[in-house]
Amino acid sequence: MSRSIAILSAAAGTLLLGACSAGDSSLSASQSATIAAPAADVWEAIGNFDDLDSWHPAVADTEITTGANNEPGAQRLLTLGGDGGTVTEELQSYDAEGMSYTYTIIDGVLPVSDYRATITVMPAGDNSSNVSWSGTFNAAGADDATATETINGVYKAGLDNLRGMFDE
Repeated sequence: MSRSIAILSAAAGTLLLGACSAGDSSLSASQSATIAAPAADVWEAIGNFDDLDSWHPAVADTEITTGANNEPGAQRLLTLGGDGGTVTEELQSYDAEGMSYTYTIIDGVLPVSDYRATITVMPAGDNSSNVSWSGTFNAAGADDATATETINGVYKAGLDNLRGMFDE
């Protein structure tokens, strides 16, 4: 009898652990924009890891704090406008030829953890390009819907501003 209880306890523990792990699945956000400019021109505007403040309206300053710009392992400190909150990010991969980079958030004010995102510029024909910005993350300090809405808002604001820079 005690052997049966031990087996059931182990099975219940395994099921509980599996249920907890299933609840930890990543969320995702993705936005894209067609820009009225050749991909090379758009990449020139957004392709430097240390220059997010030049095209994202929520970022007041970008500073490389560790490593070298556009080199994997480089870390940037973003200072946000308004409240002056900060976000520290690390470059994971950088592909100038493929016009893409991937980064993670190490620390910051956004309601996410385990965040990983990629920005890519692709030619779209007729001297236009498509920029996609997508990421995966877990909610932290907010519910899933709020975290997802926040990240989608960050992406949309940046891409809308970028589009406006080339429409002028």
